Amino acid sequence: MLGSGVASSRYQLVRRVIAPIAVVLAIGLLVRESCQEAAREPVSFSLQLGDGAARVRHVRVDLWTPGDDGASVGFVERTFGDGGAVDGVRWSQPVPRADLEVTISLTLDTGEVVALRRRVHAPPGAAVSVDARR
Repeated sequence: MLGSGVASSRYQLVRRVIAPIAVVLAIGLLVRESCQEAAREPVSFSLQLGDGAARVRHVRVDLWTPGDDGASVGFVERTFGDGGAVDGVRWSQPVPRADLEVTISLTLDTGEVVALRRRVHAPPGAAVSVDARR
């Protein structure tokens, strides 16, 4: 009978102490995974070209983390025919930070290249409009 008392006390220890700790840890891992999943949700970007969209023949947009050590987050590049970019430029991508710097290079029908720089706030899952008008 002596052995059954030890087994019973171990069972009680697991039931009263270890099991609730395991449940709390499991819930914490689920919350962490859920938050990380939300951070990976892509941002929908749209480039607003305004009245000059018909003159745009090529667009390149680069996304950067802000600051002196700005790292590339990604880019999108599109080429348009004689009708220009009248349908605009739209794309989606996940971003590591909500605050970004955007560099835009527009090549016009005359061959002129227009370079622009913008700052945007792009939280996960948001729809962000970037103004590419001069």
